[in-house]
Amino acid sequence: MEDWVNSEDFIIVTGLTKDLYDFSFFLDYTRDDFFYQSIKIKFDIEFQQKLVQINLPFTLCKDYISTVPLYHELGHFIEKQFDIALHAFNQLFKFGVHEKPEIIKYFPFIDHNTILEDGRHDRGKAQVFYTHLMEYFCDLFAAQYIGTTSNLYLNSISTNDLISEDHPSPSLRALMVNDFLENRNNLIIDTFNEALFNLTNKRFEKRYSTIQSEDFYHLIPFIAKNDAELHGIFDYGWRIWLADFKPFEPMMGDVENIPGGKIYQIINSLMEKSIGNYFITKEWNSKK
Repeated sequence: MEDWVNSEDFIIVTGLTKDLYDFSFFLDYTRDDFFYQSIKIKFDIEFQQKLVQINLPFTLCKDYISTVPLYHELGHFIEKQFDIALHAFNQLFKFGVHEKPEIIKYFPFIDHNTILEDGRHDRGKAQVFYTHLMEYFCDLFAAQYIGTTSNLYLNSISTNDLISEDHPSPSLRALMVNDFLENRNNLIIDTFNEALFNLTNKRFEKRYSTIQSEDFYHLIPFIAKNDAELHGIFDYGWRIWLADFKPFEPMMGDVENIPGGKIYQIINSLMEKSIGNYFITKEWNSKK
């Protein structure tokens, strides 16, 4: 968050939900001054920072592999702080959305009469276009810090590859992120970057290090030296989870007899320790 806003003005808090797939950002606390005024009047408590509430499933609150969508949800906060999607929306419509194949590629519903999902009818293509822009922005925001991992998690829980009124299809979202990570020409990303630069003097860029290490296979935490390596721990953990488990064998014996769930727990534990150690060390060094 501190890469984009003054962190002294906000503090991140989390809400735990019962729904296994309920990752979300609660906008009201960052925009609604009435909430803070009411607290002041009723309880004489004055907040020094506005709350950035991100909700996640209770059952995943200690699962570092599966909570990568938190980066996407933080993207919603950043997007709303500057209304990036609205600026991109206005710019893209100047191009003529029906005349640009690059736009139709990522918003294919533009060429169809309706959007249908579970019997719901099109609520206005302009609104759907704007909503999808917000989702693409948040995917790209997350990809700066954690690569493809948020999309990998999304694909793991998706039951179809359909476009809905609220979200682009998982495959289109993954394609957008890959365009960014592989530096392919993309009108949508260019438009986001133009809006970002005008509003924040920043652009989308890779902000994590691709970690090459055998530490997890040796069952020891990775020592991150900077914030880029800290973010890279998520990409590192996912790459190990998706790879062959054989490198664990020298430390654990016959890996074939170890359930995948056990490896999952080991990777999660090592990610937790790696991240925790980074902050402990950072706090320790700041007090020297």
